Amino acid sequence: MVSTLSASRARTRVRAVLLVLGLVAVLTVGCGDRSGSPASGRAASAALADTLDKLRLIGRDECGTHPPATIYSRCTRFLRELDNALNSVKSESEGLAQAASINGAVEPIESAMNDFTQRGCAPPPGQPPSGTRSPEEATCVADLAQVQVGLRQLVAVLAPVVSQSATPR
Repeated sequence: MVSTLSASRARTRVRAVLLVLGLVAVLTVGCGDRSGSPASGRAASAALADTLDKLRLIGRDECGTHPPATIYSRCTRFLRELDNALNSVKSESEGLAQAASINGAVEPIESAMNDFTQRGCAPPPGQPPSGTRSPEEATCVADLAQVQVGLRQLVAVLAPVVSQSATPR
């Protein structure tokens, strides 16, 4: 009789544990990482904040702060890092209400970077600066100046987006 009572209690405990686990599973189904869910919005905001920090650091590089005429031929690494950060900005801003304004700030930077690269304003990645000036120096300088201005504008566009998402609702 004692063993029957113990077995009954054990089954009741197992059922209670299974019931609790089932409830937890049902309640957490909506917490997955699907676009538009609150969980993915928080993750995107944190990633976007990290990318904003990276953009600020990239902007402190000599290619982001020095006069373009004095530095343009040494900016291959700067442009490569900026290109990677811009790709992150675009992917992390998908689905945000401000995505159009963010992409509007990214596009002129990408355009100036493409022009800069196509003109041969800096050596390809992995090659040291040649020390010779580009035959299109004036346009190279203008392209880098556009990148510098565009980067500052993008940071100005992203800062309030990131601060809004960091503010508790």
